[in-house]
Amino acid sequence: MEIRLKDKVAVITGASTGIGAATAITYAKAGAKVVLADINEQDGLETLRVIEKDNGTAIYCSTDVASENAVTKLMQTADDTYG
Repeated sequence: MEIRLKDKVAVITGASTGIGAATAITYAKAGAKVVLADINEQDGLETLRVIEKDNGTAIYCSTDVASENAVTKLMQTADDTYG
């Protein structure tokens, strides 16, 4: 199955490891602009490096999804960065 995400924006929570990281990498390879959201900055930045190494487009945003303010900031960052 081919995923077509060219020029779409994907905000992925839990993007530092496991299924979240795999999803972020897959979406970036399919052409999405990815916003990586996770509280684990070290692993989040590693996922970002993997995406950028493959010429994907992504940013990392440290986010605690249990915090409404943090999620609001995440969405504002995504909008400011990718429209």
